[in-house]
Amino acid sequence: MTINRDWHLAHQLPRHASIEARLAWHLAHAAECGCRDMPPGIRKELEARGLVAATLRSLK
Repeated sequence: MTINRDWHLAHQLPRHASIEARLAWHLAHAAECGCRDMPPGIRKELEARGLVAATLRSLK
């Protein structure tokens, strides 16, 4: 997996971000960077809301 350093520098998740902000950040991160998998808790919350996270690989 490779990191998209430019994306990370431009999109820093603030400390104590709301769940909505965290979900939005992780969705964007999954689409833009392949540095790591989405945390299980975030993935579970997305599934509970009926959302599916795109991955960098799935968008190619």
